[in-house]
Amino acid sequence: MAVKPTQDPARLFSRVRTTKLSSLVAEQILKLIHKGAFKVGSRLPSEKELAER
Repeated sequence: MAVKPTQDPARLFSRVRTTKLSSLVAEQILKLIHKGAFKVGSRLPSEKELAER
């Protein structure tokens, strides 16, 4: 005998937020700038250098 759920099963889960990877990278770069990891006027590391970190 199957048990009838009292709620729609989809409502049991909370909404999952997705974040673009580019937004996460930009946020990390901003944090590094605020910490002083980059000097004023200096160039940011290349994509390859950032990926190696």
